Amino acid sequence: MRAGQASAAAERHAIAEAVAWLDRRVGPETGTQHHVARGGLYQMSNAESQFDCVDASTNSTSLLLVLDELHLLKHHRVEQTVSRGFLLDGRWPHATAVIAELPSQKEWAVDSWTHPAGELPDIMPLEQWLANSH
Repeated sequence: MRAGQASAAAERHAIAEAVAWLDRRVGPETGTQHHVARGGLYQMSNAESQFDCVDASTNSTSLLLVLDELHLLKHHRVEQTVSRGFLLDGRWPHATAVIAELPSQKEWAVDSWTHPAGELPDIMPLEQWLANSH
């Protein structure tokens, strides 16, 4: 996280690196090191290593809370997870971890579910994430 101290943008990149590291570190212990991007209920019945976006957002939020507790976040605050879509609007439900930039309060989605195990998560403005349909 030291590389993220220079700016909010640098901290978001450091957060992405930390989320990917957690996936690589914990995956072999939990059997999820081979999870695929965008895996959901339809894939979970066929793969013991698969988890959904709720699992991914919970893992990312938990890591962010630990980083915050250790005072390693200088430019962001951890927010509650956010969801979008509810089938009736033509979109599948999807959840993400969220951080808010200080002092602007601009919210950012931290979405690791969109990438295979150990890859950097998407980090984008929350309003952009909410507008996405997939």
